[in-house]
Amino acid sequence: DDAKIYFLVGNHEERWEHYLQLKAPELLDMQEFRLDVLLRFGELNIERIGSKRVMQRAGLSIIHGHEFGGGVYSPVNPARGLYQRAKASSICGHHHRTSEHSEKDIDGKVTTCWSVGTLGEEHPEYMPLNKWNQGFAFGEWNGQDYSIENKRIINGKLV
Repeated sequence: DDAKIYFLVGNHEERWEHYLQLKAPELLDMQEFRLDVLLRFGELNIERIGSKRVMQRAGLSIIHGHEFGGGVYSPVNPARGLYQRAKASSICGHHHRTSEHSEKDIDGKVTTCWSVGTLGEEHPEYMPLNKWNQGFAFGEWNGQDYSIENKRIINGKLV
């Protein structure tokens, strides 16, 4: 009951707003077509965070994952690609793949990046062949310390 819920706008939500601008601009002024109203943010006490924003919490950068553009995450896994670009402890979900990458610098400081799986369809019609997996992450903060549990779901079971 005490958990604060934030919704970070990503590329799919941007498409909704872009579609309305191009195809139905007269609907933009109607409250019923605003994404936060459609998804009942007010009713559920969810705070909307705008697109391409970097959220910070206790030294962890939280992004959707589309902020850097395409081609970034191919090296080994999405978390390593995020590390290569961010150079700071970060977490993202855009790539729909569970991964983690950590590196220690010369002074012993550990930087860790995570990418989170999807809670949606693993093989949607628009992209039936992909490397996606189902999953989610928990973050727990205690002052300036945090822990991330990056969970994977395989065949409907939490692993």
